[in-house]
Amino acid sequence: MAMLAFTAIAISAAAALFAYYVVRIVYRLYFHPLAGFPGSKLAAASLWYEFYYDVILRGKFMWKVQEMHKEYGSIIRINPDELHIDDPDYYDEIYGSTASKRDKYGPWVALAGTPGSSFSTVGHDHHKLRRGALNPFFSKKAVVALEPVVKAKVEILAKRFENAQMTGEVIRVDVAFMALTTDVVCQFAFANDDNMLMRDDFNLAWKETIIEAFEGGALLRQFPSMISMMNAVLDSMMSVMMPSMRLMLDWKAGVRRRVVPVLNRTESVSDIEKASHRTIFHELRDSNLSSSEKTVDRSCDEGQILTGAGSETTAKALTTAIFYLLEHKELVGKLKIELAGIAPDANTWTKFAQLPYLVTTAFKYFKNPKAHKSSQQ
Repeated sequence: MAMLAFTAIAISAAAALFAYYVVRIVYRLYFHPLAGFPGSKLAAASLWYEFYYDVILRGKFMWKVQEMHKEYGSIIRINPDELHIDDPDYYDEIYGSTASKRDKYGPWVALAGTPGSSFSTVGHDHHKLRRGALNPFFSKKAVVALEPVVKAKVEILAKRFENAQMTGEVIRVDVAFMALTTDVVCQFAFANDDNMLMRDDFNLAWKETIIEAFEGGALLRQFPSMISMMNAVLDSMMSVMMPSMRLMLDWKAGVRRRVVPVLNRTESVSDIEKASHRTIFHELRDSNLSSSEKTVDRSCDEGQILTGAGSETTAKALTTAIFYLLEHKELVGKLKIELAGIAPDANTWTKFAQLPYLVTTAFKYFKNPKAHKSSQQ
């Protein structure tokens, strides 16, 4: 009797679960707010469609989305809750002007695993508050003041390129640019860095760790609860369970070691003497934000976003720029002619900003889709 009762319960549970999924699929296909938009019915019915292309086939969903655009048009539904728009003219409508209010999309920003950062702040007003405290550090005046830091790092990389040219050494520019941007952004954020540019392989292991983290985002997107589970596990246990995470965990610990003394005003005399400038965390500490916005955890989240995302994205843009310049030799010729007009001792950001071809073509090409489109016309 007990076995029969258990079997009946199991069958009932399975039937209820099946009915739930059927009802959910019907809702998504016919009654969901996005039901009227064109696109694959399989994609609209379940996230497993995206899971297959992004997790099983490892990052192929973006190419599948392009195929769907060709079949269904410029605005399509790519999963139960999201639309994808392939129209540069719609850029301002989506992101709005500075006067417009746009909340961020929670499921996407949660993937960063830094809930306290400005990047991961969903609400428009809350984000504006947090971002406002950091704005002075990213002003034109602040960037120009720190130009010597950037130039010093660029000169190191240029010297290594020159040496490689003489010796015949092959350098992976994506890794070299990652080392450059990481050293620069760490100098901006902490007034010190790990000298990745001086390592023989430009710290290839770090580049690979970041790429693995981005690839892991495809899985976390499908199972977002894993993010909170991973954050709940002690770092020492996580490094044993997932050895590939060791460098990432060491990096997080390094961010905390750099942030805590600044927030607690316990910096050593030697650290203060070594620092060439105030850091972004001095700005955050001395801002008008409430004490709840200046906690160690939130500040560490800001530090992780700045040094993690801020390095890879810029390195990717530089790598892409080099690729397209080499693919289009005529662009290189134009840039050389324009750059030749600058005296060697006057190669400042202010001077570069006055070069029309460099700014309108080389810089804006990577700024947004609308700039890309206009540069091709």
